[in-house]
Amino acid sequence: MRPFLLSFFFFLCCATNSLRSQSIVAGQHQQWDYYHDFLPDTVIYGMYPDSMMLDLNGDGLIDAWIFSSYQVTWNWGFDRTFWIRPAPTSEVAFLRNDTCMQQDGVTVSSIVPLAKPFNTNDTINNAATWSDSICYLQRYKSDVTQFYSCYNASFHSSYQYAGIRIFTPDTLYGWIKMKITLGNGMNDDTLHIDSYACQTGPAGINSPNENSTLHIFPDPSDGIFYCNEFFHSANLEIHDVAGKLLLTEELHEEKPVIDLSAYESGIYFLTISEEGRTYNAKLVVH
Repeated sequence: MRPFLLSFFFFLCCATNSLRSQSIVAGQHQQWDYYHDFLPDTVIYGMYPDSMMLDLNGDGLIDAWIFSSYQVTWNWGFDRTFWIRPAPTSEVAFLRNDTCMQQDGVTVSSIVPLAKPFNTNDTINNAATWSDSICYLQRYKSDVTQFYSCYNASFHSSYQYAGIRIFTPDTLYGWIKMKITLGNGMNDDTLHIDSYACQTGPAGINSPNENSTLHIFPDPSDGIFYCNEFFHSANLEIHDVAGKLLLTEELHEEKPVIDLSAYESGIYFLTISEEGRTYNAKLVVH
């Protein structure tokens, strides 16, 4: 019975690690996730072309673009949109193809793919429908004969979360918190980006010990990190966000000084093992 219980416990631990890497909760982020809060909000204006590129997991690669576009049409009208475009290694959560409506309720021919809005505390995972193409947050179009709109009203006036998943050696999930504020006219609406968060590495590497007293400082840094723990005989490893082992070092009667100054800016994962204990930490190099 005891071998069976040990095997079951091992399976449960592995399953927990695996599940942890398969979802993120909208509006929440863990200690080991990559998180950025814009103070104040970054604003994209709808009255002229504007854009922003986002590196959601801090690996130095662009994961999504958020755009506004504005075009005056030949018949004294305009076409104005806010939309999100995933990078070639990413996807955006998709809501539906919207049939646009004129003011009088008549359906027009344009079909617009809409991004899915998540509410606070919604789980973002594989259960969503995902798209590798542009998804709209809003579209307005008018001319001298008609006006119609295609938009998801959930992004209007209150913050919602767009879901992003990124394909590295693991599948990482993230969110972007934003809202559209309506202006005095159709041309001066603004898109406010509040913050974003994303997972940063494969299961088993991106999870620090809950009961650990290990403290690494400063973090972020320019590449030199110090440790508050004294180790008698331990093994130190550094992995990148893809799980690749970058360096290993034996520690003997010392507080380690970790030098990552030779590596590019980004996120790295520290693992120190000593006498059956494992300490994990996320390191951010500017």
